[in-house]
Amino acid sequence: MIGLYSIVVVLTVLIVALIQHYRGIKFKKSWILLVIILIPVLIYTKLYIAPFYHAKTFEADLKKESPLFALLAEKSPLAFQNYIDKAKHDIVYNHAKNILPYTVDFISAELTKYTPHATNESLYNEVKITAEYYDKILKINPLLILFSEFPDKFADQVSIDEVEKIPGDFSKKLMDAKLDIIQSALNTPQLALSPEEINQGQTLLNEIFEALINKYGNDTVEGTFHNPDNPNLDRAVEAKIILEFYQRILDKGEKNAGLILKYIETASASTT
Repeated sequence: MIGLYSIVVVLTVLIVALIQHYRGIKFKKSWILLVIILIPVLIYTKLYIAPFYHAKTFEADLKKESPLFALLAEKSPLAFQNYIDKAKHDIVYNHAKNILPYTVDFISAELTKYTPHATNESLYNEVKITAEYYDKILKINPLLILFSEFPDKFADQVSIDEVEKIPGDFSKKLMDAKLDIIQSALNTPQLALSPEEINQGQTLLNEIFEALINKYGNDTVEGTFHNPDNPNLDRAVEAKIILEFYQRILDKGEKNAGLILKYIETASASTT
């Protein structure tokens, strides 16, 4: 994007230089002319040219900068292309307001396919990094946790500026952890859960929810996971519940953490 503005500035300077040369404008006045022309040109570029430029380079930049998206483009070409089309349209016509929830939804949908066959180690690592990430952003804005979990419900309550305040290493670690889950499912696919393991996963998950309910109350916990945008719920409390949910999964250990996550995805798939 910086390259685009550099080109615009250089072209504007050249045009002003030509005008100065052929019209015989003095050097001091040429600077005034440059400012008069450059400001509206930059505004026009930002509002109309930059979005199309960003949309045009979006897919290539994404695959170049993120191994996760490069892999998803290869393994799920139709879903990836649908995501790219929606993102490009949003960039051009909606100032990229929905690109974050689109991205979260796309990645989540892809992970749903791979989680049941991923290694427990990769799943545990992703939960660990998520808990660390949520602990960090809880101090910035609790809404960021809710947005991360429910992007469609909180997209209009979180600004891109707030997202950019999040340390970049956490974002990279999260993307790498999600990539590891997918690669583990592809390279060393695990068997689907047996009926006995499904029961074990359900029991472990119920234990976590019972502990949360005892601490925060049934209505608050149920609302956090099923109706998080309820205006009667305290956003800070909801964020703490979600963070503690991940922390309690970690407390179960690597094997059980993997079992819980696989159970969640298996149960979700059976109800859709």
